Amino acid sequence: MIEFLKENHWKEKYSTCRKLVFDNYQRFCDLLKTQPICPITEEFLGQMASIPIQTEKPMELKELLYTKYRIQIPVMPLNGKVYLRYSMNMYNSQSDLDVLYDALNKI
Repeated sequence: MIEFLKENHWKEKYSTCRKLVFDNYQRFCDLLKTQPICPITEEFLGQMASIPIQTEKPMELKELLYTKYRIQIPVMPLNGKVYLRYSMNMYNSQSDLDVLYDALNKI
């Protein structure tokens, strides 16, 4: 496992993933007209971010994102609120987040 991480330059990719999360968090909050649930810092964010989203039908939104746009993403109700959570890994890129952004903008 350690050899795999070295061979695939995990440290650099990990940093890139975190940067994508940070760089896009406020962008999604602005689109969804909501506020971040935490400061956009390394203390609070890693390779994923949860964003409040206003929807009465979270499971329908999740299904629509998957069936129409082929986006598999958690849409989670929690304590009377709903959150959309994106995460970045070595196989994701900015273009993946752009596809999500465009889909949410259309919806």
